[in-house]
Amino acid sequence: MTTTVASPAHTATHSVALARSSHAPEVARRVTARWLAARGTPCRAASDAVLIVSELVTNVWRHTAGPCTLTLTAHGTVLDIAVADTSAEPPRVRTPACADERGGFGLSLVEELGAWVTVAPAPKGKTVHAALDVDRDPPRTRGDDTLSRTGGPELPDGPPAPNVGQEKHVDGM
Repeated sequence: MTTTVASPAHTATHSVALARSSHAPEVARRVTARWLAARGTPCRAASDAVLIVSELVTNVWRHTAGPCTLTLTAHGTVLDIAVADTSAEPPRVRTPACADERGGFGLSLVEELGAWVTVAPAPKGKTVHAALDVDRDPPRTRGDDTLSRTGGPELPDGPPAPNVGQEKHVDGM
């Protein structure tokens, strides 16, 4: 189900609930690419955003036992990529020495692409946010082995996550 609702000027949001499936990252990439293309997002920034979405949704599939919700929110030049899941366990950024041949570089890659990563605890899990300025590369600071960021692009409070199984599209342009 798709719903269009008016929102503040220069803000647009698109959310989709994803089942826990090996196909979830592929679906998330397609949804993201289409939404960003429709918004006229520059190709380089759209490619980075699609890769970030793929990494975050793949992490849910690999490290949690439930579904997730992908929410894309454009606030001017800042794109907030939010993936909510059912695990309270915070993600960890691993160094190349800690990663293995099956992975472990995803969140480091997200940071290298210039995204500001934050984790917001929720009553039934958490939401990992990656804020990407589509017009410039934001400065980055590397923290410890858990994700906690400050000083990134400012994001206003967003709408609540949609009900599972529903797709929600909000445009205020």
